Amino acid sequence: MCIQQPDIQGSGYRCAYQLDLRNLVSNQMQMRFDGHLGFHGGLVSEKDITIGLNRELKEEINLDEKFFVTDEDYLFSHVETSNKLCLHFYGKKVTKEEFEAIEKDVFTAKDFGKETMGLIRVPMFTMDDGYHGLPAFLNNCFVGDSKNQLLNFILITNLMSPEEMNMVLENSRKGHLKHSH
Repeated sequence: MCIQQPDIQGSGYRCAYQLDLRNLVSNQMQMRFDGHLGFHGGLVSEKDITIGLNRELKEEINLDEKFFVTDEDYLFSHVETSNKLCLHFYGKKVTKEEFEAIEKDVFTAKDFGKETMGLIRVPMFTMDDGYHGLPAFLNNCFVGDSKNQLLNFILITNLMSPEEMNMVLENSRKGHLKHSH
């Protein structure tokens, strides 16, 4: 989920808030209207960040209020200087059944088919060939800094160790070279 907020205290920077819904085996991203993978998002004008974030989640994926984001779901922030954005990332842990219910609700969301073209499960595995699964997924076209945000999320939440992540990234690079011919 990515939500942009107007200028912070005259700095020229806007804030963006992002959410990754996950259970033990799945992370959720979206196919955007422009063909890129990213997190759900939009402009936030509300003073309370989580109110704006939850409004956007309701519009884009029809998120049930029982799954709304709280301050406790905050994970990390970083600045994207090229777009003058301060990005804040949130993660929400849910059960497999809750994750599947959230996926089904997206089809009735206000913005489905306009901003959100579909949900994407991030493959949190590598197949025996060392490339298919997450390494191949990382060679998709991501909007902005979404790929780095996904990698940071995976590391911060200990879904992979740094050593495992390095192996995935190396296999992604090697596999891309091998499979792009």
